[in-house]
Amino acid sequence: MERLETYEVVNIGLGRGHSVREIMQMILKIDGFTGARVQYDPGKPTMIPVRLIDTLKAERLLGFRARVSLEEGLRRTIDWYRATRGIARP
Repeated sequence: MERLETYEVVNIGLGRGHSVREIMQMILKIDGFTGARVQYDPGKPTMIPVRLIDTLKAERLLGFRARVSLEEGLRRTIDWYRATRGIARP
């Protein structure tokens, strides 16, 4: 943020949308929790089935472009969490 002279709201992300189902499947795969039974309630309305943020402003103002995929970012986060909490992988 040292490049900006004013306060700006900037979205940081990959510029690609993912559904909740895709993200849940990634997390379960990464964590090795293949026996999970995930249930989605079709009776609950979903306002936005896929989340997507515009990252062009981050690229234009900050020169930021994601270099890590969502799956790799989730893997690193899970590994960090397990390491700092002393939790072994299943």
